[in-house]
Amino acid sequence: MESLQQICTFRIDDHFFGVPIESVQEVIRSPEVTRVPRAHVVGVCSTVEEELEWARKAYKDTDIQVFGSYEEMVSMPSLDAVWVSTSTDVHASQTLGAIEKGLHVLC
Repeated sequence: MESLQQICTFRIDDHFFGVPIESVQEVIRSPEVTRVPRAHVVGVCSTVEEELEWARKAYKDTDIQVFGSYEEMVSMPSLDAVWVSTSTDVHASQTLGAIEKGLHVLC
């Protein structure tokens, strides 16, 4: 079972990173992205259906991808690293899953 978690994927030059965020609606103001001059949002992830609906509409004319699960997002071919800060019931499995995919992991 996956806990509720929103994640933003962003790019710095040719490297892609996933970080947790409070809401997919807050992604463009995320300090992890706004403090890095070359960072560009390329994806968001949420298990909250209302968040997904909002993101699909808000980002439909952009190159930002919308993912419905953590597993779907970490399967993104260009993803280089993730920052896992999920609840304890899924933290270990999500961290190990990302490592098994060859991703760099902050947790």
